[in-house]
Order: sequence, then C-alpha cells, then structure tokens
Amino acid sequence: MAPGGPPVADLIEAAPCGLLVLDAEGRIQYLNRTLADWLERPAASLIGHPPGLDLFNKASWLYVQTHVLPLLSLQGGFQEIALTLRSASGAKGRPWSRGGGSRPTAAPS
Repeated sequence: MAPGGPPVADLIEAAPCGLLVLDAEGRIQYLNRTLADWLERPAASLIGHPPGLDLFNKASWLYVQTHVLPLLSLQGGFQEIALTLRSASGAKGRPWSRGGGSRPTAAPS
C-alpha cells in the first residue's frame, strides 16, 4: 500500500463489485457495503444467516442449493457462476457473477 492511501478494508468495502463469503454450511460470513447497498439491507442483518429467496430469485437460489454449495463442500471452489440478486424492495435483481471460489486450507503441521 502506498503511504497515505486508504486501508485495504476500506477498498474492499467500497469495491465496485459485491463480495459475499459463505461458510461451509452456506451461511453468510461477510458481505461488503456495495453488496449490502444493492440488496438494500444492512450487512449485519444478513451475517450468520443462509442466503435464500429473500436474496436470490427462485432460479438462482435453486442453482445455489444444487450446484454452488455442493461444489464448495466437495471441491472447495468453483470456476464461475451467474446469479440474480433480489433487493429488499423486491426490485428486479442485479445480475451477479463470480469467477472463482475457494475455502481456506489448514496449514501443514
């Protein structure tokens, strides 16, 4: 980081893309401010809860359940997905895509 530049955490929060982190059980562990703004929900209200039909349209939620979560569990990641998000007001969601995913691995002992 250049001296005097913004902290990395601030850059992540204000990134021009939404960031979402799920745990092994599919619960939301983190989302950045951009995604929370798109969803029209405070991030704190979503942490610890699984995403569902309140965040995704029906087709996207079905895909998350049948493809994304199993891939994360079995392979620790995926190559690319495209989902549609739904805002709190029920407005037509933004298309959302992710070009990869992974889970942390334990350090060798």
